Amino acid sequence: MPEHPQYTMWKSRHDAELAAERERAAKRAERDALGAEWHQAWRSYETHWRDGLVRGPFKWPAWRDLRGWLQLLLGRDRQR
Repeated sequence: MPEHPQYTMWKSRHDAELAAERERAAKRAERDALGAEWHQAWRSYETHWRDGLVRGPFKWPAWRDLRGWLQLLLGRDRQR
């Protein structure tokens, strides 16, 4: 006995929706994996960037250290 036409229509529609959902899930998984890699790269960059901002304790130059005072006054002491 052949299947009812309406059942065939709904079955094909249901199968198409399931296939579309599987495709969306695959794309979502790929996007999430790429996002996780991007997030890890960003955290690594941020960590290294912040490490560059950390400086040692400030030391005033000795009173006779002309070069040290000039560097301090001109702002060159901040360079690494």
